[in-house]
Amino acid sequence: MKLQKFLGVVVLCAVSSFAAAQGYPNKPIRLVVPFAPGGSSDAAARPIADRLGALLGQTVVVENRAGAQGVVGADVVARAASDGYTLLMMPGTHVLNTYLHATLPFDPIKDFTPVGMLVSVPFVFVTAADRPYSTLRGMLQYAEQHPEEISVGLTDALGLLAAESLKSVSPAVLTRVNYKGAPAIVTDVIGGHLSVGLTTPPVVMSFTKDKNSAVRPLAITSSERLASLPEIPTVSEATGVSGYDVATWYGIAGPANLPSDVVARLTAAISTVMADEEMRNRMLALGMSPMNDNSASAMTVKMTADATNWGRILKEAGVKP
Repeated sequence: MKLQKFLGVVVLCAVSSFAAAQGYPNKPIRLVVPFAPGGSSDAAARPIADRLGALLGQTVVVENRAGAQGVVGADVVARAASDGYTLLMMPGTHVLNTYLHATLPFDPIKDFTPVGMLVSVPFVFVTAADRPYSTLRGMLQYAEQHPEEISVGLTDALGLLAAESLKSVSPAVLTRVNYKGAPAIVTDVIGGHLSVGLTTPPVVMSFTKDKNSAVRPLAITSSERLASLPEIPTVSEATGVSGYDVATWYGIAGPANLPSDVVARLTAAISTVMADEEMRNRMLALGMSPMNDNSASAMTVKMTADATNWGRILKEAGVKP
């Protein structure tokens, strides 16, 4: 009788889960952005959330939960119910937080369910227009002549990697300063509190609309110039180093053990949204490249590969929490 009762409970739970997935979604969905408003993750999340909501028939509410290089927002999702109503706008740096924090309240891979890939995004080195250097090489030369005077603002592990990679060009020492969001970095650059900032194309665009902007972009970390910011040279062009290419990405994930039917429903909606020409053009105009494969499996592969490859590079660079 005990075995029959146990099996009955298992079947009931399975049926309930299936029924819930079949009716999904029947209430608003929360999309947690683990950085402050105004950054690239926020700029991508809001239009995508609007379109997803229209497709799914329920509002997708964007909620910014910044702190600790994305850990605060990710923890909110890791602790949420595995029902598909709390999702994470996951940055590519999510899997690298083990190299920035001695302890984490979750496992970056095991405690999350990949749902779908969205876009890839490069970084941009920026400085104030009144600084005594106007190029990335000039900044590095200045830093060599003024040891430990140059500070660089970062929000995440890949930004750190982009800055650390400059060591192959110059022995200059850049003092690292961590921020909760990219807009605050640019604000401090303008205010003279920070020498150089690593931010993203949407933030650069918002601060350089005026030709007399107080912000001066130095170089972009992608392998090619962006069509939306054609005047900004790549790091390779600016320094002469070959093969320099550092970019983050964004995808949507849920807590661990998200029902497969819910994942399939969300992935299908994401693929539809990201295949739309208007949405793709909107992302490109923001300096973001839409992913061609939006599947959950592609996101799983990317997370695992980045944890291994970028993690090894950070470790070799001597990066510690």
